[in-house]
Amino acid sequence: MQLRQQLVIAALIGLQVSGRPVQAEDTDGKISRMEKQIEELTEQIKILRRQRELDGEAAEAKVKEIPIKPKSILPDWVTSIRLTSDLRLRFDSIYAPDSDFVTRARFRPRLRLGGIATLKDDFEIGFRLASTPSVGKDSGGDPLSTNQTFEDNGSRKPVGVDWAFARWTPIHTSKWTGSIAAGKLENPPGFSENVFDVDYTPEGLAEQFAYKAGTNHTISAYFGQYMLDELQFGARDPYLFLEQLRLDSKWGQRINTSLGVSGLSIANPESLTTANVPDSNHGNTRTKDGVLVNDYQLLIADGRLTYNLESFPLYNGPFPVSLNGESIHNFGASRDNIAYSFGPSFGRVTQTGRGQKGNWEISYRYQELQGDANYEELTASDNGVFYRHRPPGEPALTSFRPTFFNGLNLRGHAFRVAYAPFDSLVLDARIWLNEPIRVLDEADKVQGIRLLFDAVWKF
Repeated sequence: MQLRQQLVIAALIGLQVSGRPVQAEDTDGKISRMEKQIEELTEQIKILRRQRELDGEAAEAKVKEIPIKPKSILPDWVTSIRLTSDLRLRFDSIYAPDSDFVTRARFRPRLRLGGIATLKDDFEIGFRLASTPSVGKDSGGDPLSTNQTFEDNGSRKPVGVDWAFARWTPIHTSKWTGSIAAGKLENPPGFSENVFDVDYTPEGLAEQFAYKAGTNHTISAYFGQYMLDELQFGARDPYLFLEQLRLDSKWGQRINTSLGVSGLSIANPESLTTANVPDSNHGNTRTKDGVLVNDYQLLIADGRLTYNLESFPLYNGPFPVSLNGESIHNFGASRDNIAYSFGPSFGRVTQTGRGQKGNWEISYRYQELQGDANYEELTASDNGVFYRHRPPGEPALTSFRPTFFNGLNLRGHAFRVAYAPFDSLVLDARIWLNEPIRVLDEADKVQGIRLLFDAVWKF
């Protein structure tokens, strides 16, 4: 546009300095028309510049939109991608006030990269890679942990497939929703870490259904059929079957409740030897060859009562105060088959939640997890206890020295304090004070401390 203005001015000057005769009135008229044209061109330039600025702002806003769908990369049948990635840096300390035990302090990273792609025709694809510690043999990594440790002179850290599933949701009405998923699945919903470690991602099939029974009540069901191992030289592959029925209710503006009853059963548990699957946790009764002695037929009941205060100092939004409880009974064992926990929580912060800036949580629970209340390789791998001698029921496959074991056969206290200074960052501190339930000698009981401090960035 500037070039056009210069050409017009140059033409005008040319008329004035050229040798041909020009009438004064004609020159004045031409000058007037040219000045008008220049004004019009100037206005057009302003309009075009403003339009270019608006286009730039719109383009920048589109880049920031979630989900992102760059048409030049994704096919037309992919409608959106929701990213579910995070980085966690952890300080992990294990301490027992006894000279027989070694106090450990570890710095541990976790990286997870993944997302859920929504497709046309009611399909979703879940995919995620996660850092994972090796457990030897031909295993791809610990099924109960995604922690690595800063060690071995800056060694490379392995990564494993954490999610690889397809989900179809053909039922989605105002009252009903229903889906079926297959593959390496998400962590089973609605269970505490006493049943499933938060990092456990089962493999097989899962079905979910929900019915909205009025404005304030929702009934949901979850069914899982999981493969635990595939035997090369045997026909008794172990499977896990899971059923859950839950009622979530709102009672007015302040009170919410959630009540659940679940069943968990394992087919062919004798095939889950310490030689066949990763031996991450401890507590179950086994033979000297590492074979499980008991069956696992669990009945699980849990409940949560929440009262929402309208506001609370230093907290954004309604402030939830909850009382939580859970009970587990394993009908497949005749002793050491009970687990329970209960305690309050104030506020709410999750490591995977969104939009929590300024929120915090303080919670406590008392827990008793007897040795055969659950299959040890499902429950939380951060929850553990010190042993001076080999735990009762632990196979004598290797030599033993005083150590800390994760898993079951413990009772004690669990504390948590969490704060979200930003939407993208959660600071989370947990402390367990546990002692073993069964030991070979009562003098061996030692109350140890496990401390975890996490900084989790979500992106």
